[in-house]
Amino acid sequence: MVLDIDKISKRYKDKIAINRFSVSLLPGVYGLLGPNGAGKTTLLRIVCGLTRPDSGSIFYDGKPIHDLGEQYRKILGYLPQNFGYYPNFTVQRYMEYIASLKGLNRNFSKRKISELLEIVGLQEAPKAKISSLSGGMRQRLGIAQSMLNDPDVLILDEPTVGLDPTERVKFRNLISTISQGKITILSTHIVSDVSYIADDILLVQHGELQYFGDVQQLTTAVEGKVWEVLVENQQANKIAQDYMVSNMHHTPQGAILRIISDHKPFQQAKAITPTLEDAYLFHTGERGGEL
Repeated sequence: MVLDIDKISKRYKDKIAINRFSVSLLPGVYGLLGPNGAGKTTLLRIVCGLTRPDSGSIFYDGKPIHDLGEQYRKILGYLPQNFGYYPNFTVQRYMEYIASLKGLNRNFSKRKISELLEIVGLQEAPKAKISSLSGGMRQRLGIAQSMLNDPDVLILDEPTVGLDPTERVKFRNLISTISQGKITILSTHIVSDVSYIADDILLVQHGELQYFGDVQQLTTAVEGKVWEVLVENQQANKIAQDYMVSNMHHTPQGAILRIISDHKPFQQAKAITPTLEDAYLFHTGERGGEL
């Protein structure tokens, strides 16, 4: 099982959304990271066959996905950033409706719906209207519908946006459980969502692939570039204009700044262990201004 994205490009009027993007993916969880407008959603829509690229191709097991057509859609699961639903549908009716759209056998879908609702923690709410569900419960329903056909390729676009910290933790654990043996792409700009569950990181900036590899390699690349320093509180904002400050904590003794810089910013600054968020900001953040 392999998904090959080969030199994909897409332009909208004067904006290049994706620029010659290439990567080969085997089963595993891939965190697709990048700032808003980096081209993540466009890339995922192309992978799902919903948007055609201007150039380049996508292959599944060596065959172009547009040639595979329905055969490819049968092995694909997709949770868009804003998935559509009918508010007055119950959870059960919605799942049955999606199963029918996917052309699933009735007996199979009945068993699968029951299984998935238990996995996502909605087994007690089959008769609840979707409009009555919390944001986290709706997102879990979205995951369940994307898994109805037991897909080999699972695409999740910003699945944790709007969720509180507790729901996000539950959601990450759920994704880690259901994605085993699948090619799973999790798109997000919330770094902590992928720092623990992603096998590899795809870092996108301006529609281009800037980095592809594991979390350790990415953080190792910024070792010796992350600093902590205590400064006077009134100096903090001025420093944030000159350096990339990823964290600022004001205390009675002064402001503790976490600075990302190629060079030691101040004599009293000390090097600290970088995180995935530090690496992300180093590669995508704009220098010389407040973050």
